[in-house]
Amino acid sequence: MPLSFADIGVGLIANTIFVVELASQIAGNIDCFLHLVGNRSSIVLTSISLLTVTAINIERYFGVIHPFLHRTKVTTGKLLTFVILSWSTCGVVLGVSFFAHRPLTIFGAVVKLAFVAFTVFVYGKIALIVFSAKKQSNSFSRASILKSYSDESTETDSAPSSIEKRKGKLHFLAELKLAKSCFYIVICYVVCYSPAAVLLGAMRESFQGYDRILAVIWCTTLSMLNSTLNSVIFFWRSRQMRKEMMYAFKIKQRRRRNDEKSPNKLS
Repeated sequence: MPLSFADIGVGLIANTIFVVELASQIAGNIDCFLHLVGNRSSIVLTSISLLTVTAINIERYFGVIHPFLHRTKVTTGKLLTFVILSWSTCGVVLGVSFFAHRPLTIFGAVVKLAFVAFTVFVYGKIALIVFSAKKQSNSFSRASILKSYSDESTETDSAPSSIEKRKGKLHFLAELKLAKSCFYIVICYVVCYSPAAVLLGAMRESFQGYDRILAVIWCTTLSMLNSTLNSVIFFWRSRQMRKEMMYAFKIKQRRRRNDEKSPNKLS
């Protein structure tokens, strides 16, 4: 839910300001205040989004690597507290940036570097756990676990412990499925923000004048696209929402065919 709010903020605020700024530049009416607000809103909202994804990565890390701590220590309240404190820090830095721009630039760079380092660590550990689990068991799949779970449920004596093991495996698979969705989100971040890091960071001196303006516009556009891609991924990963979408699409197609046939009936 917090990531959805962050994506809404990027979509409604940062994207809108960015489009208005580009339109004013095309029209020849360059507004310095609008550029100032657009620049700061993009950095702050991007940092908010990255910190929110970091909270999700923390939850996925404990859910897969430390399931016991995940059930007892990693609560919704603690994660929400982390998100609120992160957003509050971004707000404070935003206020300070109107007096000095350097703290905002440093803050944005630190958040991005920390996000990359922590993300590599989290999904590297998850990948190692998955590979080791597959090596230990060739039947580590949801179908095989459910089959063995139903078989064990008919036994006595040792059945409770066996059933608990199966439940633990099913919980592990569910956590892996959620981790896979979060990994797709991370891939979107890498794809959308890498051009800006390369062109405007490592290759900054290679672009000057008109070429630099084009690089900034396209890199910013791609970065803003990330929030939309996040929404699409979360939507498509939900089986119920996919079914509802296909159902609505079929209804629309049926109505369109009926509308196309109705003039022929009248004639």
